[in-house]
Amino acid sequence: MESRTVATRLGRLRIQVDGAGDTMVFWPSLLMTGDMWSGQAAAFRDHFKVVLIDPPGHGASEKLAAPFTFEDCAQCVVDVLDAVGANQAHFVGNSWAVASVVPDRPDQRELLGRVRTPVLVVAGAEDATFPVAETLAMAAAIPAASSVVLDGVAHLAALENPTLVNALISDFVLGA
Repeated sequence: MESRTVATRLGRLRIQVDGAGDTMVFWPSLLMTGDMWSGQAAAFRDHFKVVLIDPPGHGASEKLAAPFTFEDCAQCVVDVLDAVGANQAHFVGNSWAVASVVPDRPDQRELLGRVRTPVLVVAGAEDATFPVAETLAMAAAIPAASSVVLDGVAHLAALENPTLVNALISDFVLGA
C-alpha cells in the first residue's frame, strides 16, 4: 500500500491507498488507525481503489491543534476524496465514522431520513459501547438501509471477524 499524507481541514491525514477502480474509503473506530481495516484492504484491493484513513490526531496523522466537530470530520472525508481523485466512494466506517458522515445534531434523524443511497448498518450483538438498539434505530431512520446483527461480535467487527465482515461488504457492494 502507498502511504502518504493529504491536507484536510483538520491538518494532514495519513492515508494508505492500494488497488484500482471505484474508490472504497475506510474510516476506523475512535482511538484506532486505518490499519484496523487491513483485512478488508487485502480482500478488496483487487476490485477497488482502497483508501485507509488515520483520522485527525490518530496514528501518523497530524496532531490536533484545536477541538473539532463531526462536520469537520465529514469535510476531511471530502478532502481525502479530492486528494485521491474520487467524486464518489463506497464508505465503510466503524462507530464515530458514521457520526463523521452524518454529524450528531438535534436533527440527526431528519438528516438520516434524507440519505438516499443504500446503506448497510452492522451491529455487534456483544457491543457494550454502541448498543444494538441504537444501531437498529439509526438503520430504521435511513430509508434505503438494511441492517444485520452479528452474534459473537462486539464493537470492532472488522478485527473480531474479518472474514464475516468481508463477506457482508462484498455481498452489499458487489452483490456477490
